[in-house]
This record gives sequence, C-alpha cells and structure tokens, in this order.
Amino acid sequence: MAAFPLLQLPLVAMEHVLCIMDPYELIKVTGEFILTDNWHGLNFQPKLPESLDLLRIQNADFIKYDQFIKLDCKQIVLFRAPFTSQEIHRFLKSWKACESHLNLKAFKIFLEKSNSMNMVKELAREEVKIDGDLLNEFARRKFFYDESNGFNIVRSDGKVGTVCIKGWDGHDSQLYFSLIDFPFVYWNTTV
Repeated sequence: MAAFPLLQLPLVAMEHVLCIMDPYELIKVTGEFILTDNWHGLNFQPKLPESLDLLRIQNADFIKYDQFIKLDCKQIVLFRAPFTSQEIHRFLKSWKACESHLNLKAFKIFLEKSNSMNMVKELAREEVKIDGDLLNEFARRKFFYDESNGFNIVRSDGKVGTVCIKGWDGHDSQLYFSLIDFPFVYWNTTV
C-alpha cells in the first residue's frame, strides 16, 4: 500500500480529506499501538492496526466482538471493553481451537460486571496455582505480582495458556491470559 501524500495537498483539500477519512488509515503503525484518554463519538469505529507486538486501549468501549476476534497481536490490553461473558467464552474457545489469535502471548481485559469464571472453568484442563515460574510469567507482562489461582487451557496444537480472573464476584473484574513459554508438566491427564 502506497503512502497517502496528505502533507502535499493544499490546506483546504487536507481539511476535506481529514473530515472524510479515518485518521488511522493515514498512518501505518508497527510494533506498539497505545491509545490513551480516547474520547470518541458514538459512531467511532476505527480500523485497528494489525500484527502488532502490543495493542493497548484505555477506553475500548468502541471495539465490537467481530473486530476483536480478527486482531492478530502478541499482547492485547483493553480497559472498559464491552464484551459479555459469552463473548469471552467464544474468544477462549476460538483460541483453544486455533481459529483466532494464533500469535497471542498475553491478554488483559477489564470487564464490567462480568461473571466469566464458570465459562473459563468449562474450557479449562485443570486448575493451577499461579506461583513460581508461572507467577514470574504474569509479572513479566506487568499483569500482577501476587500468588493466585488460574486455569490452564490447552490449545489444539498443544500450546498452553493460563487464565486468571480477579474480582469475579459480580463486580468489575480483570481477566488475565498468558501463553506459557516454558515446558509445562501435567499432573492431571484428563481433558
């Protein structure tokens, strides 16, 4: 895709282009895309960059599930995401079946009044204590630093992701996901 010569246009034409185009179409983002303090109108629906190392959005209430499921980022952090427990379940099920987010290494989402714990348990292979190397993996991603419980979900290609939900008692909660980068031994062999 060729770069759009916006700065070469006369000022009047530049204003017109900026009024009709999504500003995110004018720039190419690689590496990290961090959108903070984003206030937007009700119809705000930007095309998000693809294949990023990090996508972090402070006010992600504009992201629809269909747009989210197509993201191909290594790490995703979303605050105030509008997803339901059923959509989180669909995302984890899709990841487990290798249908989406194949490059995802870490995911953190802040949910409002979600009860996703039962849906995560349904997909999980086993419950695990998050301490030692596993806790270091979450801390390395700056997610959390205290021991906790989580659930391992095994993808159809054999990769293991650990999911932890904090504050899941019907109030705002945070869902943390990290792909396990080190060898993992299963004590419980039932799926």
